[in-house]
Amino acid sequence: MRIKLNKELIEKDGEYTHDELFIYLQDTIETMGAETWEDEYGYLHCDVYDWLYHPPCDEMAQIYHWLRTIDWFGKYCERWGLISEYDIEHDKMSEGLYFEDLLATELTCNPLFRRGKTKEEVANYKPVDYSKGIFE
Repeated sequence: MRIKLNKELIEKDGEYTHDELFIYLQDTIETMGAETWEDEYGYLHCDVYDWLYHPPCDEMAQIYHWLRTIDWFGKYCERWGLISEYDIEHDKMSEGLYFEDLLATELTCNPLFRRGKTKEEVANYKPVDYSKGIFE
């Protein structure tokens, strides 16, 4: 899973700092059983590597459901994608990998992710093709 927060919007609102929110996400996701790291593009990555004993679906599902209920995450989320080498819906897999723009999904069905955005911004959101990478 890859996450990028809108640093400019966070700073503009002034209620939180980007670093506070980023560290909070990292710490909480790690307590849910995933490893996290930040890349040079400012994305927070999280993954579960305990495939020997069970597939990572449980932890990733828990993280996904937690993130989609956080008010500020919906507002400040700029990019949110899933790139997985394992998915229980094997028919969706392409060449062993599964890609999804989770933000695009949430914009269509979750009012927390539409808050503060105009109808045009939501309608004009173009899903990211994570199969091509995460680079801006």
